[in-house]
Amino acid sequence: IHSWRIDKKPEYQKVIIDEICHRVELIPPWNKCLAQQNTNIVFIPGLILNELKNERIAIPEEITITQWLKFTQPKIELGKPLSPNNVDEDVIEDSDGQLSIKIQYPTIVGSSEWDEHNNLIYDRIKELNPDTINNIAIKRTMGMGDVVLTEPVIRALKNKYKNAKITLFTAEGRSCKDVTNYFVSKPDNIFVIGEDKLTQDFLYTQKDFDLRFDFDLAYESRKNINYIDGYFRTAGFRDEVKEIDGKLQITNSIPDIDKIPQLEYNEEQLIKEKYIAIELSGSGWQGKELDVNKWKPILDKLYTDGYKIVFLSSQKISLHEHYPGCEINYGNDFNILLNWLKYCSFYLGADNGPAHIAVGFNKKCFIPAGAALPQNTSKSNNIYQVCNKNLACLHCKGKFFFTPVQQGITFVPPCTNEKQYECMNGITEDYLLKEFNTFYTEIK
Repeated sequence: IHSWRIDKKPEYQKVIIDEICHRVELIPPWNKCLAQQNTNIVFIPGLILNELKNERIAIPEEITITQWLKFTQPKIELGKPLSPNNVDEDVIEDSDGQLSIKIQYPTIVGSSEWDEHNNLIYDRIKELNPDTINNIAIKRTMGMGDVVLTEPVIRALKNKYKNAKITLFTAEGRSCKDVTNYFVSKPDNIFVIGEDKLTQDFLYTQKDFDLRFDFDLAYESRKNINYIDGYFRTAGFRDEVKEIDGKLQITNSIPDIDKIPQLEYNEEQLIKEKYIAIELSGSGWQGKELDVNKWKPILDKLYTDGYKIVFLSSQKISLHEHYPGCEINYGNDFNILLNWLKYCSFYLGADNGPAHIAVGFNKKCFIPAGAALPQNTSKSNNIYQVCNKNLACLHCKGKFFFTPVQQGITFVPPCTNEKQYECMNGITEDYLLKEFNTFYTEIK
């Protein structure tokens, strides 16, 4: 990495062409390196690796293409504030003819790459009288579990800004909008936006808001932070250092117990027998999904103990034939999902949206995990986490922001372990059953 080529920093296009063209018969498909960034088309040389992954390329020992990309890949400015410095000031005349100045602050964005911008706004609003704030906009575009995590933040904002109405901007799909109807602390208004707004400062284009907090990228851009802490930090709730009894101590602005989502649901119970709710899908991410067959000894035990087996969706249900009378949410109906989670004995499965809903209903959860650990995605003590504890790469999601791909960007980290997805594959059937027996004994 410290070769003369790095020190002199030649143009990255030329270097990559030079390295690839050690294979003279290879014609690089450079057109595949064009990607859309916001409204612009940019050249991202690293995308050539997707096209050449099956080619064997001779590369000099002093440098590799991958090393070069770490230094030379063009910066993609995710979540960049539209107005880094401007504060909008409008002169307002009331019914008595009195003039006042109405201030609208720029968006406090989620991405930590813009913390300098955010800190300037925090400094200006921390002296505000909270009672003068009337309208607050917040944004979390997707997914469903991430939107559930906004509930405690809404609760805290309503407690701090008692006169403010809160508007949530979120996506229609993946039940992101629907789940907010069951928040204990509901937003006053909901506006549906496209999923393409995830990396954009969309809130600044919306007028008549005193404060704007964008929770998109709030945890994705910060290493090893609990997801909900990323939201609270963005919303201005930050831990403070205070002197207590002559000693400096860190005090939490919001206790962890108040960072757990609270959901309410009052519809009639659909399944009258005792049952467990299970969702084995991790959104197709192998770093979250355990081999379905490893669950069979656990389900056999529960079925023998008289529990009905209830599959929350029609995904990953290949075991259902072993359990006569089991229930399956074939239509992936969201209302059925809520009902079954509300009244289940406990939850089994992946760290996903349904798991966050289960936590919101104060349910005990048994979750095998690897690429993303529940201890980092939730503050709840109701989650029993099972993981391959000795892996250095465990919870890779907490060490990764994003990477460019042919379709744009991805927030799912690639597995760098030579034993692909050892985090999940290394959880053996015997170990899983042993951990479940401990969990099962504790909840009885």
